[in-house]
Amino acid sequence: MISAACNAQTGEKTKNKIEFLVKGKDGIPIHAARGVSLTFSNPNKGASFSFASPGENKKKEKKYFLTIDFEKMSPEILKLMKDYDSDFSGELRVIGNADNLLSQHIEFSGASLDNVAYQCTLDETSMFLYLWCSKISVNGVELN
Repeated sequence: MISAACNAQTGEKTKNKIEFLVKGKDGIPIHAARGVSLTFSNPNKGASFSFASPGENKKKEKKYFLTIDFEKMSPEILKLMKDYDSDFSGELRVIGNADNLLSQHIEFSGASLDNVAYQCTLDETSMFLYLWCSKISVNGVELN
């Protein structure tokens, strides 16, 4: 016996809205992002280990890596990153388009710029911002 179920639904795509906020001396500007990726690793191994001095407190280690994708190379974002000689804090908010509710909330601190990459194809452009962070929480849960 073969069974099939079909539902009549609209073909509308629901897109999330992603906001990148950096806490700075001039308030908290909001920048629209296209994507975000969070990676975290064992602080005793890998790239995060190389950030720590032998006697340094492990809580200061940079063990969280954020990648943020923007639609274009925004001068505002580049200036924002250029102005920080020291670590900074911020947050990322993912808001569902269908219900306008916050679905993911990522707060970070001790962030420093790793690099910026710009990509352009015939169809689209992207600017990727890579940040190392020493502290991060996702939806209120602090990752240790």
